[in-house]
Amino acid sequence: MSMVLLASLVFLHAGTNPTVSQSTLTIMFVVLGIMLVGMGFGYVEKSRENLLQHRWILSTAVGLTLGAIFLVMLPTLIRYYGDSAVEFFTSLSYVTVIHSVVGAPAIITAVYYAFGIVPKNSKKWMRWTAALWVTSIGLGTFMFLQMLNLLPSMPGM
Repeated sequence: MSMVLLASLVFLHAGTNPTVSQSTLTIMFVVLGIMLVGMGFGYVEKSRENLLQHRWILSTAVGLTLGAIFLVMLPTLIRYYGDSAVEFFTSLSYVTVIHSVVGAPAIITAVYYAFGIVPKNSKKWMRWTAALWVTSIGLGTFMFLQMLNLLPSMPGM
């Protein structure tokens, strides 16, 4: 069942206009940026009301990110690496792998937090999650700009 769903998403995305995909990711980056600012204000204020707001913002950010991952990023990844002519040793490929390695723990721990599963030393873990999340967003933005050919390839690649 899950393979059929994934194949359907890849097929759906394969016919999607690149402008639509790029617009979707651009909107996601803007919304996540706004949410990161909101999360920062919740952290600075540190009242119960603001922590509840922080949790709702985090849950919304996690939902939007999961939507973008399953509807845009995974189908694109499968389509890109499924192509027989793909060049694995390019700067875009390297950034994609690093973005995935950094982003996976961030989204996994954020999903745990969104469902109320918080470790005992929550401040330390939440700081690590936030650092990984921001790094992943930065790498994703860099990769997005590379895909649009707005940034040159890294030297030596």
